[in-house]
Amino acid sequence: ADLVDDIEHLRKHLGIDTWALLVGGSWGSTLALAYSQAHPDVVRGMVLYSIFLPSTRSIEWLYCLGGASDFFPDAYDNFISHLPFAERTKPMEAYYHRLQSPDDAVRLPAVSK
Repeated sequence: ADLVDDIEHLRKHLGIDTWALLVGGSWGSTLALAYSQAHPDVVRGMVLYSIFLPSTRSIEWLYCLGGASDFFPDAYDNFISHLPFAERTKPMEAYYHRLQSPDDAVRLPAVSK
């Protein structure tokens, strides 16, 4: 909601009455959809490509074994390389705990991946 509010604040700040066209790809397409649902009266059209709708299945396909890892094994190995072996079966959970850590030594390596 914060990003949608930021876009609306920017629209008003710039004095734009309506967006003639929102264009977004991947995460930008998701954001454009969220914005247009929250403010349908100021969006006249959208061009969306490389749609990413974050469902549990699509996120698991992207970040867990058996999805994108099958197509890009080197990138996936790099993604999990700093995780202890015991945590590599649930990388999303492992990254979540690291990214929430107040300890820079734990959090910063996860941010760089």
